Amino acid sequence: MNTNQAKKAQMHGKDWDGRDVSGWWASEKLDGCRAYWDGSNLYTKEGNPINLPRIAQQLPAGFALDGELWAGRNNLQTARIATQYGKDDPRVQFVAFDAPGVAAAWPDRLAAAARA
Repeated sequence: MNTNQAKKAQMHGKDWDGRDVSGWWASEKLDGCRAYWDGSNLYTKEGNPINLPRIAQQLPAGFALDGELWAGRNNLQTARIATQYGKDDPRVQFVAFDAPGVAAAWPDRLAAAARA
């Protein structure tokens, strides 16, 4: 995956500045590092590979997920070191917030991610 492919895969929205957002869905932004699972490999939002075999083995083969690596509240540094250097820590987990390959509305994609 190159940088442009990674960025495109993770860009789900548009600039909605000034628009009425009542009735929209939102998810919490965790204090972690953005990560994209393409079904076989894990990447940063810039398209750089993330070397965390423990995490990769837990993710569904052949099913893309967008999310972040998170080590719990106030542990951004732990998640960053794992993402950047592949230094695993048992607190680090992949938290999915979208299944971009599922052709459905976001709540249904989120449900599909939870089932994967």
